Amino acid sequence: MLSSVSKSDKSQQDTVVEVLSKSHLFKEEIKKQVKGEDNSGELLTRSEQINDLKKKNKQIQKEVEDITKTLINLETDNILKRRNASELQAIIQNVESERTRLQAVKEQNALQIHALETKSKWLDWFSKFGEKIEKMQGFSATEKQLFLRGVVDKIIVSTLDKQAHEVVIKFKIPYVNDTFEWKNPRAKGQGYILGEGEKEVSVDIDTSKKSPNLRK
Repeated sequence: MLSSVSKSDKSQQDTVVEVLSKSHLFKEEIKKQVKGEDNSGELLTRSEQINDLKKKNKQIQKEVEDITKTLINLETDNILKRRNASELQAIIQNVESERTRLQAVKEQNALQIHALETKSKWLDWFSKFGEKIEKMQGFSATEKQLFLRGVVDKIIVSTLDKQAHEVVIKFKIPYVNDTFEWKNPRAKGQGYILGEGEKEVSVDIDTSKKSPNLRK
């Protein structure tokens, strides 16, 4: 949930832009987009995967419901002593195990669906804002909110006194002070290593001053 206090909105936006403009991880995402590593074709495949998983879960849900009805009937037979008790307990145990297995598969599918949908939302956000990071001053208020929601998990504003506030910005990805290192500085063709930074940055805002104090 993005929050604001008096003039802190602009400071929040400026801080996000500053962090992303210096982030090697964010630049790497831009590079992938330019190269088309996550193109529309892959998005279509991802969409198909989501639909397929949803269909599987719908079928699993039907199977679970059928198994639950079977268990009710078996328990009824057990109570009314219609069948051999030991054999009936063994059957019930096997049927319950199958229901548990199906429910576990359904939960795993749901997690995969969530991951795929999150990735799709990220790519949609990135195609809209990824390369416009330094032109944020041209965004509308709605675009700025969409932009911030794409990279920021939450913003916490604390009042220190009448003029001072502390703003803690928590990013979804550890962009703050991430690192870049060549595997071999003398042979850059061998590639590089990106190291994660931190997800959090703090900003002190004094309403009596023009510029905020960024603390990492």
